[in-house]
Amino acid sequence: MKNSITILFILFLTGYSGLNAQWSNDPTVNTPICTGDEMQNYPAIINDDAGGAFIAWEDSRDYTNTRTDIYAQHINSSGYLEWSTEGVEICTASDFQHYPITVSDYQDGVVIIWSDSRNQGSIYAQRVNASGEIMWATDGVEIGIGGSGINIINDGVGGFILTWSDTRNGNDDIFAQRFDTSGTVLWTPDGIPICTATDNQWYPGIVSDGNGGAIISWSDYRNGFNNNDIYVQRIDVNGNVLWMADGIAVCAATGRQYSAQIISDVANGAIVVWTDERTGVFQNDLYAQRVSSAGAMMWTTNGVSVCTESGSQWQHSIVSDNIGGVIIVWLDERSTDDIYAQRLDKNGTPMWQTMVLEYVRLIGSRRKLWLVVMGVGGQLLSGKMNVIITWISMHKE
Repeated sequence: MKNSITILFILFLTGYSGLNAQWSNDPTVNTPICTGDEMQNYPAIINDDAGGAFIAWEDSRDYTNTRTDIYAQHINSSGYLEWSTEGVEICTASDFQHYPITVSDYQDGVVIIWSDSRNQGSIYAQRVNASGEIMWATDGVEIGIGGSGINIINDGVGGFILTWSDTRNGNDDIFAQRFDTSGTVLWTPDGIPICTATDNQWYPGIVSDGNGGAIISWSDYRNGFNNNDIYVQRIDVNGNVLWMADGIAVCAATGRQYSAQIISDVANGAIVVWTDERTGVFQNDLYAQRVSSAGAMMWTTNGVSVCTESGSQWQHSIVSDNIGGVIIVWLDERSTDDIYAQRLDKNGTPMWQTMVLEYVRLIGSRRKLWLVVMGVGGQLLSGKMNVIITWISMHKE
């Protein structure tokens, strides 16, 4: 068995079928991004703001029991690969490089972050321009102490804000760091604390607050392992925490809430969507909440329901509709692991009849999906929405 990176481009919500060049309308024939030797895993994808995407992944083509590397590729709006065949080398240092994430540099390029086993575990970053040229030091610059659940944004004022969890205090806590377009760290070395409450805080998400700072969400276990909740915190451009110490609860309903994802509400606040077990263990539903710039909850206490159908709804991905609402896609077990979608407006009101995306129903191994949804320039335009989905394709060689 071999893992390789493939990509499917879908234009839905209209009857448009005018894709050309390398893109295919046939969901069983997709565009290969990397089919090199050994394994390609954990693809991370981001819009290039021109109808294409930057994709980074963990690569084992030079695997020697002591090494995995990071590679990247740029695919344009027509489906053509812009960089070297099988991708550009981002980091081929010794030891292991894992779990890349991507963010736009707002200059037609991309910044890639990853977990690195160098220096007893660190977070590294590299910047690549639109031509695929490496902009910083070979094999990346060290940003801070190693952690998990790394996420990043462009802060819109010349820098990047990174968040993660690590165990420096004995249990997992949430930290953040800011660095500039040259890769220079701007806040306290190894980051500033966002939440150091009792027990574990995991899987932080982050979104710009529109003023150079960020709003960070996470899954919080301060109330017990089987009663974990969703919390948020806001931080300014200088690294000052703006809301209640250790964050405010987005959802403190009974049962477990986890897998939170966060996007901007285009009003300096945020919308958070999460998996929720309030109706029973392993009955995974989807809920959402909007948080204002002042930290107030704008929708129903403990969130509005996105989908509470039978079976589990999970592996969701979200994008702003650019007018204060959110578009959500998810994997749904009510029938045969189909992909469904819904849109909530700025008031938390469902705008669509929940729909299954027929174009991807034929794809096998849907449990291996990494779903990413993106608008053209981040916008919903005349009812159209571009969707790019990456997944691990399992096949024999």
